[in-house]
Amino acid sequence: MAIQYIDQKANDNMNNSTDSMVKEQFDTIVLDPASSEPLYVQLEKAIMDRIQVCQWMPGFRLPTYRKLAEMTGVSLITVQQAVNNLVNRNLLYRRQGQGTFVATQETKSASNRIALFLPNLREPFFSVLAQIIQTEMINDGYAVSIFAMDDGVSQIARAVELMRDHDVDGIITTTASNEETFSQVLRARSWNIPVIIVDGHIPGEEISYVECDNHEGMTLIIDHLVSHGHRRIGFASGPCYTYGLKARMEAFSEIMSKRGIGFNPSCLQISHLDRDEGGWDAAHKLLLLRDPPTAIACSTDMVAAGVLRAARALGIKVPDQLSVVGFDDLYLAAHLEVPLTTIRQPVEKIGKIAKKMILERIRKTSKSVMEFHTLPPKLVMRSSTGPVCEP
Repeated sequence: MAIQYIDQKANDNMNNSTDSMVKEQFDTIVLDPASSEPLYVQLEKAIMDRIQVCQWMPGFRLPTYRKLAEMTGVSLITVQQAVNNLVNRNLLYRRQGQGTFVATQETKSASNRIALFLPNLREPFFSVLAQIIQTEMINDGYAVSIFAMDDGVSQIARAVELMRDHDVDGIITTTASNEETFSQVLRARSWNIPVIIVDGHIPGEEISYVECDNHEGMTLIIDHLVSHGHRRIGFASGPCYTYGLKARMEAFSEIMSKRGIGFNPSCLQISHLDRDEGGWDAAHKLLLLRDPPTAIACSTDMVAAGVLRAARALGIKVPDQLSVVGFDDLYLAAHLEVPLTTIRQPVEKIGKIAKKMILERIRKTSKSVMEFHTLPPKLVMRSSTGPVCEP
């Protein structure tokens, strides 16, 4: 196990100057002997609280057992039990003859495990992405624990804590529309666990990411449809629960305006249903407008599958009367009843770059603190688009 040694004289000075501060911090803690929760567990949580809010930074030397006992009013055995448990969980570590310290990334034992947080496990794109990342990590000797962020805030908070307690080496995550849920995943950074983002990024946040250029993808869609004479173009989507989906929706209205095409807000339909059900729902609302669109851009291939199904139910022929474009280029895109024109995301490349980035941060071999990768999409033309057909 690698240990990062620091100048002991400087460390002694730092810890001597902070002993009074530590005492003050512990004087504010009230341990409840009448509680059903054992005192050693209460003390563990008190120490963990200071680590999590960065009052006690990595490498900080704790007071002696005797001082901790005096500060909190518990026995030496209780202090020893609490500290031993935190050492066993890799949150603290000991140096012979020097004391107990808050763990640093260098002093933690490698678990050879990463966590992967996805919006859900229902969308085929995320299933494919998970499979690629899992295969890549296993090939490098790492296991992958996969979590769905639609399980709720409390479940994700617990999942992140479990990963911390099991010494996960790093986290790969997508974004989530629920900021509270996503913030639970990002808490791992305060414990010095490397975190990178795939399929999106957070504007203003300094977190390394790899994504497809969603804006460019939507530009390719609209330009393709305009080249076929379409001017009344609709947008269909399910819930925009990731940065990528939200970026596609925002890009649609922006590019339509920039191209000088009249943009009608009613032609942008975001269903509360997801997958193909969302496409079916949004398509019905679009196609039953008084002046319906002649083409529909979709946020995903699954949404496009629902749009095709709705068009067939309404007796609208694709592409003769309606052009439809997807986004992702999943396996199903080429095998729908009308093979789908779509945007191909380089999902395999995204997965491989994500693996490289997280391993470099785990192994501390990255040449840069932050990396930002935005990969180009590709328009794949099939049979679902054609020239506009005005009545």
